[in-house]
Amino acid sequence: MLHFEEISALVDVFLSLGVDKVRLTGGEPLLRRDIATLVRMVAAKPGIADLALTTNGGAARRSDRRAKGGADWGASRSASIRCIASDSRR
Repeated sequence: MLHFEEISALVDVFLSLGVDKVRLTGGEPLLRRDIATLVRMVAAKPGIADLALTTNGGAARRSDRRAKGGADWGASRSASIRCIASDSRR
């Protein structure tokens, strides 16, 4: 798992190449300690046109406030993709 500083450095590289859209995902990003810090760090970068946070909904069940926090932290979009039944992943 990359540290926030490493993710920030990668975003800088992609921005220099003309990429202006970033999606934070990877299973359940809301379970990362201080995810709000990472979202704010990326959102503050000049040149970011779209910052999205995708969650599988695992943390949303435990904390609606945290799941909805993406927009409060600077993400322009936040998506939650939930599994209806545990066997639907097969």
